Amino acid sequence: LQVLATTDRQAIKPLLEGQEMEQTLAGGEFQVYRYHLSRDDTAVLISVSRSVGGASFRVSSSPDFPEDIAQTTSRAEAVVLLEPFAEPFRNAVAAMDRGEAPALYIRVTAMDGPPSTFTVSAKNQGSAKWMLNGAVTE
Repeated sequence: LQVLATTDRQAIKPLLEGQEMEQTLAGGEFQVYRYHLSRDDTAVLISVSRSVGGASFRVSSSPDFPEDIAQTTSRAEAVVLLEPFAEPFRNAVAAMDRGEAPALYIRVTAMDGPPSTFTVSAKNQGSAKWMLNGAVTE
């Protein structure tokens, strides 16, 4: 008798500063990425761009993505900008108090249906500026 164990949780993939990773997932599948915060005082811009199909994502200070707004963002389809005062960001930085490296986790989920291909990236966003359509900045 041979027993084989399987899991539906895929390995967490590291996401490096400014790196773009492309992946294809079957409908309903998800992938989790880990982005280590290099600074605790600079906003982080996380983006997912789809080339085929549909996908959405959430960002969390925990790899378990609890349904708690202090740890996990709401679902997004393109971009999340986390300022240092955002609760998920602060909770990720608090990991240093436990002797852990501060990290954010990004879970990208493919929409049901045909496979989805997307690119995910994360990077420090020096001085973020809010702009409205038609606004000009220097």
